[in-house]
Amino acid sequence: MSNWLKNARRGRRRQAKNFTSELAQKRLDATIAPFHQQIENSLAVDSVNAVIFKRCDTGRPCTCKKIPIMDELDQSGNRPGEDPDLVPFGSQNDGITFEMAGDHDDDIFGEPGQSAVAQIGKNRSNTLREEQVKEFEAADILASGDAGYDIVEADDGESIEAFDDTLFGGTTVNCGICYSRGIVPAYNVLNHTHYVLTNYEILNSLSYNVDFSQKPALIEALSDDAYCHFKINVPKYFKEAKYSVRDNLDIFVDAFLYVDPDGNRRLTLAALNDARGKQIDVYVIGTSFTHVSVFFKQDADPIDINLSQEAETLDYMRSSTIGQLTAIAPAKIGMIRNSDLLVIPSRSYTMKVTDAPRNTTSERTIIQWELTCRVLQGSEALSNIYKGTKVR
Repeated sequence: MSNWLKNARRGRRRQAKNFTSELAQKRLDATIAPFHQQIENSLAVDSVNAVIFKRCDTGRPCTCKKIPIMDELDQSGNRPGEDPDLVPFGSQNDGITFEMAGDHDDDIFGEPGQSAVAQIGKNRSNTLREEQVKEFEAADILASGDAGYDIVEADDGESIEAFDDTLFGGTTVNCGICYSRGIVPAYNVLNHTHYVLTNYEILNSLSYNVDFSQKPALIEALSDDAYCHFKINVPKYFKEAKYSVRDNLDIFVDAFLYVDPDGNRRLTLAALNDARGKQIDVYVIGTSFTHVSVFFKQDADPIDINLSQEAETLDYMRSSTIGQLTAIAPAKIGMIRNSDLLVIPSRSYTMKVTDAPRNTTSERTIIQWELTCRVLQGSEALSNIYKGTKVR
C-alpha cells in the first residue's frame, strides 16, 4: 500500500465549512412574502369567496351530552327538602304545592305516600329564578377540565363538578348546536364574530321553560307572548349580519329577533349600527327553540380560493353525484385540519376537508394549501351551518 494512502487514512478528516448557508436562508426567507402575494394574485383571477370554519377543541358541554348540576336546586327548580311545585310560575295556582301525607305522623287520613293539597301563600318564583341564574353563572366560569367547562371554581376556591352526563350519557343524537362534537361552540369562523345563544345565555325570560329531557335542551314557550332576553356584543367594525332561530336541525324562517319584549320592533341594521362597539338586547318571542345563531361578517381580508375542475365535478341537478373537489387556498388562512369546513356562499354549498396536505419550506413556513374536500349533501346538518336571515 502506498504511503500516501496510509497517510490519508491516519490523517484528520478535513473540516471544511460552508459559511454561506445562513445568508442563503435569509435570501430564501425574503422571497416567501412576495410568493404569498403572487399566489393570492393568481387565485384572484378565477376564484370564489369562502368562509372557513375551524374545529374548536374546548368549549362548554352541549346539553345533548351533559346537563348542569344544581347544587342548591334539583332539576325541578326546588331546594333540597322542599316539596315539588307542580304548577308553572305566573299561573293562577302559583304557590300551590303537594305535601306527602306520610310525612306527618298526626295525619289520620290516607296511607303513606298519598297526596294532600296545601295552600301556601308565599310565591317562590323570584327566589328560584335568582338561584337558577346563580347556578348558570357559575357554569360559565372556566377552571379546568378536558374538552369543556366541566369544572368550575366555587366561592371557597374549591373546584366542583358543574355538569353531569345525561340519562343515556354521551352524544347520541344528531345535534344542531354542537354537530355531535359535544362542545359549544363547535367551530370558529374566520373573519366573523359568531354567537351561539343557548339556555346558558338567557338573561331573563317570561313564560319560558328549559326542558332538559330533550336532547339538546329545548327552550319551550308556554304562551304566545312569552319572551327570552339575550344580550350580545356588537363588533365595532362589521359589514353585514345574519341570524337564525333554530330548533335543533330545523331553521325557523318565520322566527325573528326583536329589540323590545313586546315584539313591536325587529332587529334591523340601523339598530346594529347604533350599537357598534356596544351591547344590544335582543328577544325571541313566542317560539320554542334550542338556540340562536348570529354571524357578524367583518371580512377585512377576504379569503379567495380556487376550485379545480368544478365544472366537470359538480352536477347541480343531482346533488347525490357531487364528488371530491380540490381547493387551492392561500397560506393566510392558518392551520387547516381534517373535518374543517369551507362554505361557498356564492355556490350555496358547504365542503368538508378530507385531506389537508400543506406545501411548506424547510423552516415549516406554509406556502399554500391544496385541500381535498367533499361537498356535503343537503340532508347533512353541517350543510346549513352558515344559513340565516340577513339583517336589513
